[in-house]
Amino acid sequence: MMAGRLSAPSVQKNGCMLLLFLLGVALEGAFAAVLLLGDLRRSVAWFLPIYGTAFAIYLTALKVAWDEERPKVVQMVLALAILFRLTLLLGQPTLSPDVYRYLWEGRIQAHGFNPYLEAPHSEKLRPLRDEVYERVEYKELPAIYPPLMELCFRALAWPSTSLFKTRVFFLLCDLGVLWILFLLLRRRGLPPGRVLVYAWSPLVLIEFVLTGHNDSLPLFLLLLSVYAFDGGWAIPSALCFSGAVGAKYFALFIAPGLAAGKKAWALIFLPLVLGLVYWPFAAAGPSLWITAKEYLSRWRFNDSLFGLVFWYTQYLQRSHKIVLLIFLAYVLYLFWKKADLEKGLILTMGAYFLLTPVLHPWYVTWIVPFLAFHPYRGWLLFTGTVILAYGTFLSSNPQPGEWTEISALKWLEYLPVYGLLIADYVGRICRRGTETQS
Repeated sequence: MMAGRLSAPSVQKNGCMLLLFLLGVALEGAFAAVLLLGDLRRSVAWFLPIYGTAFAIYLTALKVAWDEERPKVVQMVLALAILFRLTLLLGQPTLSPDVYRYLWEGRIQAHGFNPYLEAPHSEKLRPLRDEVYERVEYKELPAIYPPLMELCFRALAWPSTSLFKTRVFFLLCDLGVLWILFLLLRRRGLPPGRVLVYAWSPLVLIEFVLTGHNDSLPLFLLLLSVYAFDGGWAIPSALCFSGAVGAKYFALFIAPGLAAGKKAWALIFLPLVLGLVYWPFAAAGPSLWITAKEYLSRWRFNDSLFGLVFWYTQYLQRSHKIVLLIFLAYVLYLFWKKADLEKGLILTMGAYFLLTPVLHPWYVTWIVPFLAFHPYRGWLLFTGTVILAYGTFLSSNPQPGEWTEISALKWLEYLPVYGLLIADYVGRICRRGTETQS
């Protein structure tokens, strides 16, 4: 009888490992199906249900692996994660042409031009035009990316530009995020199986590996900053965070999470680092911000709460000011509540996602690794539903830079997320009331 009792958990554990392996095989099949679609913009009607299937597989696998601590299981999770990445690396970035902008801006820097001064359609750059130029969107606008990212583009252009090389670099940054997350989980004494929340995330895999978005670099620097912060290394943490801001301005919005505590003084390195990386582009002067101003003043896409504010005010600039005040008030509230680091980062990012006038799916990748510490159901679901923003390509003959939102898909994207966020918030309040009474 005792032997039977001892073997039962072993059988159950082996069954979980087998189930996880089968789910990994199914997920690999979904990614292979995505590759077979070819141009995803023109096949988005097929891509969306395939992604939905992959996301359902991912959620099931996450439930199985959440409390896993066995090395063999974690090794299998990581091995399959690498397989998914190698598979998607075989595809072409058709959902977004952003990677071609990276190639172009690196190339013109290699020829001595300042990307903040010369927009792609500049006559000075005519001799450099090629098939990469043809794929660049918003040719009338100069660079919008921060200086560290531009320097990265310049480095990747040596000795010549290469789409594959650029995608591999951002894939390596993605693997860096995965490794730091694993180290953080181990340091906190949390089950390493939770690394699956990032390792198998369909959103991360599609946006970082297949599409080649550059957010994996600042996200890697942000995770390094958190790891250093967690270890009590204030200056390295501040330097890494400054690098994240220098690679993507979005990191500025989550600065309050790292500013909490007695080591906020280390953030004095932020302007120093930004000044250093901006120096090579100083000749651009005010032109450094031309495209950023355009982005803030005119663009709207896939917004939610911002859309309500705009509906009320009917003025874009006024709406920007209102949501900025709301965001700052919420950040101050989190600062006052003294939320722990990862929770503060999740809630700050979440507020940004709901208030921003522009939300592309790859923006949401930033929140994924932190869900391993606080698995908010609403934000986890959002990593699946946000892909519906690509439903804009269901319109006939979509043109570059033209976004036609489909109301039904937008409701489907946001309504379940808001429902879960509100339900979980009410549930927490009820539990606190019950605990107080007891």
